[in-house]
Amino acid sequence: TLEILAADNSVKGKRSQQITIIDIPELNIETLGSPNLCPDEQVTLAASEGFASYAWDNGESGPSIAATEAGTYTLNAITDANCTETATIQIVQADNPNAEINASADRISLGDTLQLTATGGLSSYLWSPPNFLSDTSIANPIARPLVTTTYTCIVTNEEGCQTTLTYTLNVDRSLDVTPDKAFTPNGDGRHDSWYVEGMELFPDCTLTIFDRLGAKLYEIDNYSNANGWDGTVNGRAVADGVYFFLINCGEEAGSKTGSVTIIR
Repeated sequence: TLEILAADNSVKGKRSQQITIIDIPELNIETLGSPNLCPDEQVTLAASEGFASYAWDNGESGPSIAATEAGTYTLNAITDANCTETATIQIVQADNPNAEINASADRISLGDTLQLTATGGLSSYLWSPPNFLSDTSIANPIARPLVTTTYTCIVTNEEGCQTTLTYTLNVDRSLDVTPDKAFTPNGDGRHDSWYVEGMELFPDCTLTIFDRLGAKLYEIDNYSNANGWDGTVNGRAVADGVYFFLINCGEEAGSKTGSVTIIR
């Protein structure tokens, strides 16, 4: 209400006017993800809801836009009552990490291990595939692949930018096992079956046993120490003596021959 006063402060008249106070929502701009702009990437800018229209200083409209350049972005948002709110956000240009993978070799023998070391990541590392790696989230895992494997490491720095690296570790799968020269299948629980050291690394091999005249006595696919030869053929014990073996692991790994003595 407005009062009109005379010189002596007496009220000469009054006038009333209805005023409506409108609540204006707060305008905020957030980034979906990191606020840093990585090379060849974009940052999504999302404004708070509750406005009738949005006008960005780069000419775009709508509550969200994709920022492809670093700098300051200004947004004017208008309500249904034609009230305007303004907000700004700063987008900073960032660089991808200068990263690399180092190792002492790019070839190992089957069963050996090698440490892979990625550098340049100040935030995180992620290795794949996880097979035969000691840890997929550290800079320097130990690798023990059974076949030639290309490892990928995603290196992330503190700004959230990433570099993807690859390293191929070749595995020499030449058959390298050491069979026992003899065993004693007499049922005493000691050396009752033939043990071949390193056989666990070659699960797809065929074992063939021959007698001294070259006749095939025994053959088994996928030979392992878990089902090692116990000196029997078709359930019957063979005689003590010297027998000859062939361990055949295919074209890549090759084969191994030799003799084994049974002593009871």
